[in-house]
Amino acid sequence: MAILSIDSRPVLAAVVRFPARGVWTATLDLDGTDVPSGRVSIACDGASPLVGTVVRGDLAGSLVRLLVVGGAGGLRGTLPALALQQGTLGDVLSATLREAGETLDATSATLTDRATARWHRAQGPACHAVGSLAASAGLTWRVLRAGTVWLGTDAFEASAEGARLVVGREPSLGAWAWSCDTIDAVPGELALLSDDEGDRYVRLGEVVYTLDGANLTASATEAA
Repeated sequence: MAILSIDSRPVLAAVVRFPARGVWTATLDLDGTDVPSGRVSIACDGASPLVGTVVRGDLAGSLVRLLVVGGAGGLRGTLPALALQQGTLGDVLSATLREAGETLDATSATLTDRATARWHRAQGPACHAVGSLAASAGLTWRVLRAGTVWLGTDAFEASAEGARLVVGREPSLGAWAWSCDTIDAVPGELALLSDDEGDRYVRLGEVVYTLDGANLTASATEAA
């Protein structure tokens, strides 16, 4: 079974980037000439799928190359200005996600308890609007692997897998790399990393997975 696939088509090469804040992206190479479009689910061997939208797809020689973003792709779009008086940040969040065509995750903070006498949203990218709301509430935000938008405080709970074998490290920079079998650990989790100096727990910030054929590696920076 392929490590990654779309509609049963094996992914030959990929770079999947999960930022500490924001929208995850995946650049994928597939065999064949049929270019997927719209909403897709990237199956991950042994882990839950990544749900996103193809925002760019084309032929590159004998391969199909795709750019997929987490969610519906609406956070890349531009929203008009919005002025709100005597409401809550939750009202602004709901309006922003509705206009962007995105869905709030069930585990997310709703911001309905954050009253605001006045809120002005400047015209600009939807992702900036969500980021501004999260920052105002003292929260982080990201698109989860299920394609939903989450705002909250990272719990840094231990990820499901056991110790991961370190293949590269730069402790002074908070940078780590390990070999893996699937895309599992993501930002906001606590990963157990193992090398010749022993085991250590690392709070994950940005995590990037690189697939080259049957070889999958992950690189991560520690959360601030």
